[in-house]
Amino acid sequence: MKISKNWLQEWIKIKISKKILKKITNIGIEVRKIAPFYKKKNFLSIGKIISYKKIQNSYAGKEFLIDIGKNFFLVVLSKEKDLKKNTFVVVSYFQDEKNEKKKIGKFCYFSDFIKNERKKIITIQEKSFLGKDFKKYMMLNDSIIHFSTLPNRPDFNSLIGIARELSFYTKKKLKNKIYKKFNPTFEYPIKFKKKIKSSSFYHCSLVIKNLDTKKKTPLWMKIKLLKSGIQTKNAIIDVLNYIFLELGQPINFFDFQMIGKLVVIRNSKENEEFYYENKKKIFLKKNTIVLSNQKSIFSIVGIRKNQIFSKVSKDIFLETTILPIEFIKKNLKNHHLNQFYKSHTKGIDIKTQKFALKKAAYFIASICKGRCSEIFEYSSEPKTEKKIVLHEKKIKKVLGFRISRKIVKKILQKIGFLVKEKKENFCVFSPTWRFDIKYEEDLIEEIIKNFNHNKFFLEEKKFYENKKFENNYLLEQDIKKILIARGYYEIISYSFVDSSLQSLLFPKKKFIFLKNPISNNMSVLRASLQIGLISTCLYNINRKNNSVRFFEFGKVFFYKDNNYCKKKIIQENFLSGISTKEEFLHWKDKKNYLDFYDIKGDLEAIFFYLDIHDRVAFKKTNTPFLNKKCSSDIFLNEKNIGFVGFLKKEIRQKIKLKKEIFLFEIFWDKIPNKKHKKFRNFSKYPFSIRDISMIIKQNITFGKILKECKKIKQKENVEFSLIDVYIGENIPIGYKSYTISLKIQGMFHTINEKETEKIVKKYTTMLEKKFLAKIR
Repeated sequence: MKISKNWLQEWIKIKISKKILKKITNIGIEVRKIAPFYKKKNFLSIGKIISYKKIQNSYAGKEFLIDIGKNFFLVVLSKEKDLKKNTFVVVSYFQDEKNEKKKIGKFCYFSDFIKNERKKIITIQEKSFLGKDFKKYMMLNDSIIHFSTLPNRPDFNSLIGIARELSFYTKKKLKNKIYKKFNPTFEYPIKFKKKIKSSSFYHCSLVIKNLDTKKKTPLWMKIKLLKSGIQTKNAIIDVLNYIFLELGQPINFFDFQMIGKLVVIRNSKENEEFYYENKKKIFLKKNTIVLSNQKSIFSIVGIRKNQIFSKVSKDIFLETTILPIEFIKKNLKNHHLNQFYKSHTKGIDIKTQKFALKKAAYFIASICKGRCSEIFEYSSEPKTEKKIVLHEKKIKKVLGFRISRKIVKKILQKIGFLVKEKKENFCVFSPTWRFDIKYEEDLIEEIIKNFNHNKFFLEEKKFYENKKFENNYLLEQDIKKILIARGYYEIISYSFVDSSLQSLLFPKKKFIFLKNPISNNMSVLRASLQIGLISTCLYNINRKNNSVRFFEFGKVFFYKDNNYCKKKIIQENFLSGISTKEEFLHWKDKKNYLDFYDIKGDLEAIFFYLDIHDRVAFKKTNTPFLNKKCSSDIFLNEKNIGFVGFLKKEIRQKIKLKKEIFLFEIFWDKIPNKKHKKFRNFSKYPFSIRDISMIIKQNITFGKILKECKKIKQKENVEFSLIDVYIGENIPIGYKSYTISLKIQGMFHTINEKETEKIVKKYTTMLEKKFLAKIR
């Protein structure tokens, strides 16, 4: 929206300074920029055409001699044909040219001030202004303020709305512009009928007769409209645009002879005809609120439709009808009509309706020399303000501190609200132009805006920090990064899964069924994350994506102890993964096939990060849907914490999965004391490697040996690895041969041979005593 600074100052006397601009912004009106209206430094004067003559063989056309007063003359070359002798025009020239008695100038056009305006010469009707400075006469040394307003404040779309709000905040009085010049000369000649029941509405109208429609809009009004970026058309439309800019009231006009002496506001019938702009025919939906005469509909209420005058017509009918916002929106939406005035759909002040019509009638009658009828006014209910009860406790609850009753009352009264005090609350009546005030919270928002912002204080809130939760979250993120680095993609699947697929994997488990499932394939809560992973894998393989690696962190749900009778539902966190056998690295490379140990390596990377790798053991599986030859269960301190392996061929055939897939699942909540791995400085000294070969019983695993070796405390850093297992010739029945490699490194110095031998001897003696091992 654009408004002239001088026009704004006609309503309120303020200087546009940085402080005022800051206050305007605090109100909710963003001042985007302030730009001068006319930047050129040339002189503009009102002159009179003395004479003109045609110039033969010249592109210019005619030579005009212009008198600009005080015996100074200008010569203007132009092609204009309509200009006659003694016409008063606006001419342009520079200062140094005025020193001579006769110099060359040029005519001024409206397009010199507005880019999109038609190229039409500015003419002056008043004869007494010869030689006057046109810049001062029309206030061209003006600034244009570019505003951006809030969508919930339609009153800011008019000059009076902005001026009114500024008067509240600057404590400057708004100029009283009650129009007393309106003088009706005859009675209202139209019979008005109401045929709608459910709607409240406000209607004002009048008739203006004996108009001279050829009269032109006064120059001062044209300039004001041009400053606001509105093109001028004719006197009647220009006046209505002027009223809308100033007061925010849309007014319609129609040819009185075409309407007749009866106007009815009613609901339309189904498929009634209505001619919209440019004689466009539309069919109305039932119960659209319209204005009609005896013959046809001439207006949809809330939609602007200004009828084009015929040359013979001299009488017009002016009307403005205000309906509740929901009815206007319905009219627009039902018929896909352009919103000429968005203020219709956001609210119009009912109390300025009659005043706006009076002012518009006065301007039209005075410009076009017409006579006005009395104003007809109809309202289905009295024009009252909205009542809202504001509780003092509510203010304190929202703001966090108490504001005295005097300040609350003063603030609300300052911005135009009527306030009545009661014991524990305020009875507040909002002005008719404040459509954004509906609830108690809206009033508190106004108090906040007007209360000194510097008086607000911040109170430090102490929040309970759950460090355990935070550590678990960070740990999960790190595990995700490890899997992503190893070629996996994370998925997030629904907790509701297909019961048939879940029963294939877990035939003995009792599932938690939903009472009202979204669909049949989402009827149970998942007991494992593998259901979603298998479905996603199947979807990708069916679309020829044969190299798939996914993982998911999520919750699973089951009955406690698998007992339905107890009906105690438990939810636990699981980490699950799936991978096809094929690994696609690059189109140039040969196909690479993964095996069980690749997936086991991925899990060991996780266990190593959690610092539990030395306590984890992989044992023969009891998981029903895994191939027992190439699968294992995962144990931590002899407790089952997951599984890894191939999916059975029979299950793959049932779900029509063509490719072999690996699965793994870790029962995340069963891993105790999950902590970030702490690192210490590495040793810069060289290491020594020693191998220990022994014969030991077959039932003793490397995990048990490793566990006992870790119990021996050493200052040096010692790492263990199994490098050979042998069962066969020269080994007694029931025994096996182990070769364990020891990597020994000093933390503070280079260890020598004697120190190395001492360390090795500690481990060999422990193996001989604990496991009855024979050192080879």
